[in-house]
Amino acid sequence: MASWGEVFYDEPIVVYRDFGLETVFVTDPELTLQILLDDSDAFTKSLLYDNDLGRAGGKGLLIAEGEDWRWQRRIAAPQA
Repeated sequence: MASWGEVFYDEPIVVYRDFGLETVFVTDPELTLQILLDDSDAFTKSLLYDNDLGRAGGKGLLIAEGEDWRWQRRIAAPQA
């Protein structure tokens, strides 16, 4: 994060292209909440997660999707 340009801190969404990959960074708290909680089914992770990170990290909270993710999120969420 220390090497990110100012745009990463000024814009709510930044599209970054490098090594043939396109990555979207969402830095706005309200948009992040919408993506992770409200509309999580509409946002899927790329094949990079399944093909590379999935092998290394299993199906942890950062990699899991769908019902697996919801189950892990409920366990990890602080109780109100």
